[in-house]
Amino acid sequence: MRIFLISFIVGLSFQALGVSSPVNFEISHIENQQVFFKVPEGGAPMAPLTIQIYDASPIGILPPNSNSETFLLLEGKSCKDCNEFKQVFLISLSGKQQSAVTYPGSIRRKKTGKKVFEGRLFYGDCLGKGKQVVVSHQKEKVRGRRYLQPAVLVLEPTEGQLKEQLIIRRRSRPSLRRIIRRTRGKNKKCTEIKGISRKSQDKLVPAGALRWIPPTQKS
Repeated sequence: MRIFLISFIVGLSFQALGVSSPVNFEISHIENQQVFFKVPEGGAPMAPLTIQIYDASPIGILPPNSNSETFLLLEGKSCKDCNEFKQVFLISLSGKQQSAVTYPGSIRRKKTGKKVFEGRLFYGDCLGKGKQVVVSHQKEKVRGRRYLQPAVLVLEPTEGQLKEQLIIRRRSRPSLRRIIRRTRGKNKKCTEIKGISRKSQDKLVPAGALRWIPPTQKS
């Protein structure tokens, strides 16, 4: 049994991102694949959210866009007691929408030390359009290419779904420098998830790098 006594005050998180808070709650802890919430005194109680994620711990909260849900950002694995790399999961408060992207940082081949993936991951109003998104600036080793293939993956919560856009063309890719600027200062709009270094025995990156893991829809 693994318990994380880490709390995120949603109101404060929203304030840091420069948006108003539509709800006011905290993530109290995660236990036995359930996320428990804490509400202010006098607030309506929130039922635990069941998740299909192992070794989960909270990263942050993505405020809702117009007609979309609030999303929790958690790190963890999709399998129990396995050697899978941990990923960043996006889970709606209703539990009906769940997606995952590769954890930021770098992945190198264990035998040769050659880099097969590198990426930086951000969430919040990172593109300057007033919309809450998750943005992955990344490069991946692709068969038939000598160099790492650059791309930008954008996930945007919309009504009933997570809109996904993979941008490969150089002129169309959002500027990494501009995104980084929005993570700084007193009125920062965007937050970066700190990356980690990993080594892989596979020749190519495990599933979920340039290609995202499709949402799991619950009935």
